[in-house]
Amino acid sequence: MLTEPGAVALTPWVAAGLILTGIMVTVTDLRERRIYNKVTFPMILAGLVVNALPVAWGVAAGDYRIGLYGFAVGLGVLLPAFAINMIKAGDVKYLAGVGALGGPWVALFTFLYGSLAHGALSLVVLARRGEVKAAFTNIGYWFSRTALTMKPADFEARTQGQLPYAASLALGLVVSVGIGLTRGNVFPPWA
Repeated sequence: MLTEPGAVALTPWVAAGLILTGIMVTVTDLRERRIYNKVTFPMILAGLVVNALPVAWGVAAGDYRIGLYGFAVGLGVLLPAFAINMIKAGDVKYLAGVGALGGPWVALFTFLYGSLAHGALSLVVLARRGEVKAAFTNIGYWFSRTALTMKPADFEARTQGQLPYAASLALGLVVSVGIGLTRGNVFPPWA
């Protein structure tokens, strides 16, 4: 039984759709550094439609608001980073699609676990290159020049060696969905 307001049961159909799109997005982001609209837009549309279907059909939440709130959370958590040019639009659309399909809690936990994974992977790559100190110097420079002023960062010249963020988001999605499925298909986990 769902006890938390806004708690959502994650159905196997939704979980499968999320994992499938996560694989597709990861492959294209790793190979081509792109996330295609032909994946993200249908994902968003499917999430909004599927969540509006009656709960008796057993497909998804049965409440159109779950898809809308999930879309808003997915869009909202990454939009600031996109606004200052830290990530690309495909990452934002992908997480918005995750939210539309899985709901707001899935989007939030995917973001949190994905960000942790991205940070850990980044540290491993930097340590292998011997660039940890330089990276933290750059972070300090970025924070003083961009984060405090909210002016877009110029990351175009520094694209060599960047890790695709969608791959980390997909890893966060797998963890999020895995936890959701093992804890009774309910988001948030404490519901």
